[in-house]
Amino acid sequence: MNNEKRGNFLKKLRKSKNLTQQQLGELINYSDKNISKWENGYSFPTDPEALTKLSNIFEVSIEEILYGDYENKDNKEKIKENILNIYTKNYNEKKFLKRSIAISIIIFLVIIIVLLLTIYFNFIKGEIKSYKITGNSENIDVIEGSLLISNKINILEINKIETQREIDYIYFYIKDENENKIIFSGENDNYYIEEHKGSMEYNLKSILPSNTYIEVLYTDGSDEIIKLNIEEKFINDKIFTENISQEDEKNIINNSNLFILEEHGFTKEKDYLIKKINNIEIYYYSDKFEIVIKEDSKIEKISKNIHSSNIIHEIIEKDKINNKQIIEKENIDCDNEKCDTEEDYYKYLNFLSDLITN
Repeated sequence: MNNEKRGNFLKKLRKSKNLTQQQLGELINYSDKNISKWENGYSFPTDPEALTKLSNIFEVSIEEILYGDYENKDNKEKIKENILNIYTKNYNEKKFLKRSIAISIIIFLVIIIVLLLTIYFNFIKGEIKSYKITGNSENIDVIEGSLLISNKINILEINKIETQREIDYIYFYIKDENENKIIFSGENDNYYIEEHKGSMEYNLKSILPSNTYIEVLYTDGSDEIIKLNIEEKFINDKIFTENISQEDEKNIINNSNLFILEEHGFTKEKDYLIKKINNIEIYYYSDKFEIVIKEDSKIEKISKNIHSSNIIHEIIEKDKINNKQIIEKENIDCDNEKCDTEEDYYKYLNFLSDLITN
């Protein structure tokens, strides 16, 4: 394209109308500097609106402006050819621009995907693993706990062991080929252990591939060792979330039965439900009911795990705990029938347990 020829023609047209570059620029909303560049062949407008205004001002066709001369019988075909060349050039430029943009977007998306996959496989995949810890024996009905392993923090929780026998001491350990490695030890209580990244104080990650046990020492001098089951509950090792199985869906639906307790007078606190009847308080923790009766210096606790038929009765008086275990299959609703005796409360715990598990 001959911008110099167009520029000379534009200059000729402007002078024929006795217009300065500034005056022409004001008519078509461009600066005088733009007009100067066009007339000197450095560039030329492609804006259809600007070309239309120039055509109207100078009373020539857009084709003549783009060709750089008045149309006559000698150049008529050349003007048509010039317009076709301009159209083809503009079309190819737009096509190239669209293709370049598309390629750039594809490259950008590929880089983002590769980057995200790199981050996922190096820093996120398998970062969080959750396990359920369970165990039981002839004397111990339920041992419950959980283990969380992540890249930032590891958490071990073991609930207080419920048994009819008085426990003096417990050891939680891993059995290796050469030695038993103790994770923690102490009195029978709820244990919550945190291990932050970089710490090897407990080495909780070593629990997973090993045989894990709890040794229980009773106050009568006897002891027993219980092998614990560690069941994987969750691990983020999949890019796409799996569909919930019918069994898992059933368990989720069963959890909604907790609302039944609210209908029976329980109110929700931070991490438990509570109900008061006369001088007693009834608590529901995760899978566990507990009745607390306070009388002066004596405290009675009656507890039951919903997955167990065993009921634990603790009497705490002068810092001394007396435990006894009772298995009671009968049920009674203390809301509809008055509960006075220990047996009534045992039956009531069975009633509540059946209420949310049936």
